[in-house]
Amino acid sequence: MKLNDLKGALLDVNKSMELFPNNSYAYRNRALIYIEMGKTKKACKDLESANAWGFTISYGNEVIELQRKYCK
Repeated sequence: MKLNDLKGALLDVNKSMELFPNNSYAYRNRALIYIEMGKTKKACKDLESANAWGFTISYGNEVIELQRKYCK
């Protein structure tokens, strides 16, 4: 994503999620990609999943803040 290859980043994170489907960090990463792509509905769904898989417990409030900003 930092290389501005959003399609490539999406492929990478989707593969990661294939291998480990309950990876909260991957859901957060895919949400960030979707936000950059302007796909906020998909991003909000992934942010919800990230929380459901324990992102906030493990990594802090970033997902909650993203939800406040993009998922109204």
